[in-house]
Amino acid sequence: MQKAIVWIAFMAIMCLLAAAAGWTASPATKVQVVSIQGTVTEDEQLMDNAGQRYSVVLDAQGELLLGEVGRMVEVRGKLTEDSFGRKTLQVQAYKVLEN
Repeated sequence: MQKAIVWIAFMAIMCLLAAAAGWTASPATKVQVVSIQGTVTEDEQLMDNAGQRYSVVLDAQGELLLGEVGRMVEVRGKLTEDSFGRKTLQVQAYKVLEN
């Protein structure tokens, strides 16, 4: 009888832990390939003409893009948006539109 109670308690705790892990999982994301024109900002972002800001992934291509602060650029890359609306851009290629 006591073994059965311990087993039930153990299983209940495991179920609660599994449920808690599901509640704290990262938000769903969607990814798409895009082309965006905008200005590179000092805070490691790209801001388009409508004022939308995109955080730039700090990989090799992203670092190169961020060296163009204040310039208008056209960027092609993978845009990731999570369920909270946060947008991150992984740069595949870019070109400077003005000097």
